[in-house]
Order: sequence, then C-alpha cells, then structure tokens
Amino acid sequence: MRPPTPTELLKLTCGFLQDRHGRRMDLPPDGEPRKPDDLDTDAAALWDEVITGAVRRGADAADAPALAAMCRWFALYRRLERQLTGDRPDYNMTVQAGIAFKHFVALASRFGLTLVDRAKLTTVNPTGAPTGIDVRNRNEAPTIAEWPPTCRRKQAAT
Repeated sequence: MRPPTPTELLKLTCGFLQDRHGRRMDLPPDGEPRKPDDLDTDAAALWDEVITGAVRRGADAADAPALAAMCRWFALYRRLERQLTGDRPDYNMTVQAGIAFKHFVALASRFGLTLVDRAKLTTVNPTGAPTGIDVRNRNEAPTIAEWPPTCRRKQAAT
C-alpha cells in the first residue's frame, strides 16, 4: 500500500476533498536537523555541504539520524579509500569500502543528492507550490507553445 499524499499537496493540485481528506492530521515539520557533535571531520564537512539542500527539499529534525548516518557512511568510505594505496590494495578493505559506499548512496538517494534522485522527489518550493506540478487554473488548456518540445512534435505529427 502506498503512503497517503500529503494534504497540502492535495490542496495545491485541486485533489483535496473535504469529506475524504478533511479529518487528516498531517504532522508539521519540527524544525531543521541539528548536526550531531560526534561527527568526524569528513562527516561534518559533508553535513555542512548538503544540509541546506536537504532542508530545502523537505528534510526536518526527524531526518537528522538518517542524515547523520549518511555522513558517517561517507566518512568511513573516505577513510578506507585513503588507506587503499599501493599496487596491491587489500581485498577485504576494498570490499568494506564498497559496502560503505553502497550504504552512503542508499541513504543519499532518500535526500535527493543526485540529479536522478532529485527528479524522483516531490518537494515544495519556497512559494508553497510543489515543484513539477502545474497549479494553474485547470479550466485553461495550455497552448502548444507551453508544451514540452517532445509533446509539440507528437502534436504536430497528428
């Protein structure tokens, strides 16, 4: 079963029905995540680099443990990567570095740290409108000039 669509998103996309969605209690975000004190240098540097973007994409204080874990996996990967020097790197250390990177990428994808992951996220921009959703009057049909280029080619071919 998929999770319910947030009430604010339903209101912005004209999908909110009072009789169906009126009794929902969406929990408001409880502030920005705070950086843990026990992060090492690499983890703290990554935290400082990604936290503003993560907050802008909707991360709040409840996401702080996952963000911290992501930073710790990255720091472990960097530490192992620095130790893998020479002509014949240690096999076990190479496997450990791969595992650390895999865990880092899995957590990073939840916060939209790559272009593909950002495209998958539904976020709300500072004006309150969700990104990627057209909130114009639904009674107005867009003109062909407003369509993406691929849609215009299909329309011209028909």
